[in-house]
Amino acid sequence: MGWTLERKVHAGFGIALALLLLVDTVALLSVRRLTWTVHWQVHAYKVLDDLDELLSLLQDAETGQRGYLLTGETRYLEPYRESIVGIRQDFHELRALTADNPAHQRRLARLEPLVERKLA
Repeated sequence: MGWTLERKVHAGFGIALALLLLVDTVALLSVRRLTWTVHWQVHAYKVLDDLDELLSLLQDAETGQRGYLLTGETRYLEPYRESIVGIRQDFHELRALTADNPAHQRRLARLEPLVERKLA
């Protein structure tokens, strides 16, 4: 009982279809994984960007403090006041961005009193 030409063609198409479905499934899973990875990469960059912004605001506040202490002119306090508002906003954003990571939350909890002490 040999295979007829028609059966061979059908089997070939069946195997080709099965392989295409397998490749499609693997490609779909790869795209989903890539999307997930990109999402977390963007998230990590947002956290890093907010930390950079926090550092910049701290430097601005220090500069304003220093200017006021050296000159006694209140115009130097304006960058200090603006920085304080930005620092609080950054801490709020960082807490929200790292809500899923208890280790980062603990680090932020330790960092905040240090920043407050620095600004005081």
